[in-house]
Amino acid sequence: MNDSEKIVRAFPNILEENVLSLLEKVSLKSEHNISHTFEVIIDRERVEIPYRIYFEEPKVENLNKTELLILNCLFTRHSDGFVRQRSLERILISDKYWITPFVLQLLGEYVREISVKIEVNFSDSLLNNLVRFIAENPKLFETIKSRIVSYWDCYYRNQFPIRENYVGFRILNKIITSAETKYPNVI
Repeated sequence: MNDSEKIVRAFPNILEENVLSLLEKVSLKSEHNISHTFEVIIDRERVEIPYRIYFEEPKVENLNKTELLILNCLFTRHSDGFVRQRSLERILISDKYWITPFVLQLLGEYVREISVKIEVNFSDSLLNNLVRFIAENPKLFETIKSRIVSYWDCYYRNQFPIRENYVGFRILNKIITSAETKYPNVI
């Protein structure tokens, strides 16, 4: 399977036309292919999101709003943390449910500044989408929780000796509190 096919598979079928249009308009080039993906369920549909991409950031012209959102979701998976952060900032303005796995995956990464951006832009819509998403993907949520603990322990424990002061745990607590109310058997 080539990178274009993997990109199409990273989004729900309802977006296939937009993804294909984006791929026609934008050149995504890299010396490295997409090798690893992770599976998630979005509205009972299985998609496979790239774990990392290495494409050069393309010049963006003539893209509609949905295509821009798709492109920025994809670039939240970039190997460069600054690119991930810029792309995150561009998708957090949307309340589309299908952006949720891209946001959640970033919570389980080591770049604290990215989690801070999520917290600063945390909305009721994002919270509802995250809670809905983890109800569909409880195993992924367990992995994200474990990563938050691990990265805090490895990189941030000295700076934030009280766990609840670390941004990842503050966001987790919001999600878990809301999820326990809406989906008590999942959390």
